[in-house]
Amino acid sequence: MITKITEFTRIDISALATIWLTENISAHDFIDEKYWLDNLPYFKSAITKVDVWVDEEADQITGFIGINDNYIEGIFVTEEYQHQGIGKKLLSEAKNNFDHLTLHVYQNNQAAIEFYLGQNFVKTGTNIDENTNQVELEMSWNKLQNHKYQSYNKKSAL
Repeated sequence: MITKITEFTRIDISALATIWLTENISAHDFIDEKYWLDNLPYFKSAITKVDVWVDEEADQITGFIGINDNYIEGIFVTEEYQHQGIGKKLLSEAKNNFDHLTLHVYQNNQAAIEFYLGQNFVKTGTNIDENTNQVELEMSWNKLQNHKYQSYNKKSAL
């Protein structure tokens, strides 16, 4: 079940931080683990300043998406719940609440790139992350463009 966190508890922050740290280390084996550990305190303070939707199973957070204005700070799903559609559900919730979304994803994270492309995001640019010296892709999604794309596909299928 997807819900928005309206008031963060210490338990929420701890659970989100654990997922954030574990999944960043797992997904970004091309970045030194120390980088994520050093940024954990920042994450804990910053997470309460963005919109966060979580997926919960049996009162346990299994994944979350954080959005700052129209920018997706990240989507994280615990390993045991990956490939079950939770990331798609979280992203769908974001698409229901925003008309335009952008994000950055490391070029070396091919699984994430393919996930976002499959969710109708398009590549809009590249840059170098100053903190990690890794190439990042900028990707975006627009409700209006997506609607036109879906309408075109329906017409072309006729």
